[in-house]
Amino acid sequence: MRVMHEKPLLIVLSGLLGALPLAVGAQQSHACGQMIEPVERLACYDQAFPPARPVVEAAVEKGVRQFGLDAERRPTSDAAPEQITSRIARLQESRNGQRTITLENGQVWQLDGSRGALDEGDAITVRKAALGGHMAVTPAGVRLRASRLQ
Repeated sequence: MRVMHEKPLLIVLSGLLGALPLAVGAQQSHACGQMIEPVERLACYDQAFPPARPVVEAAVEKGVRQFGLDAERRPTSDAAPEQITSRIARLQESRNGQRTITLENGQVWQLDGSRGALDEGDAITVRKAALGGHMAVTPAGVRLRASRLQ
């Protein structure tokens, strides 16, 4: 009869030991895991466990590629730059004075206004402006309102 009592005791003990890692894991949760807002939680984890260099570089590259796209076409990214500088690969002028430039990085921008001399091969800087807009700065320092087309 003694054998019969040992089996239920072993079953109960093995069940308790099996649950022990779950209980310990719940108590050792990282402080970041307690944050309700996903963006804040991810920022906390990124600070506690910084992403690898290739991940950071890829995020920066993605931010440059998406610079200037409207919110519907651009996923949010913390790596978005404040400005980009590239050379003009192609320049098109319309009859109404608007110019469209294609940059070496493949981005296509429409510039409002005909002020400021521009040529293919010129370096141009496009930076963020007020109210979510963008401003292109020509080599001579002339500022033109810019809208990203592609």
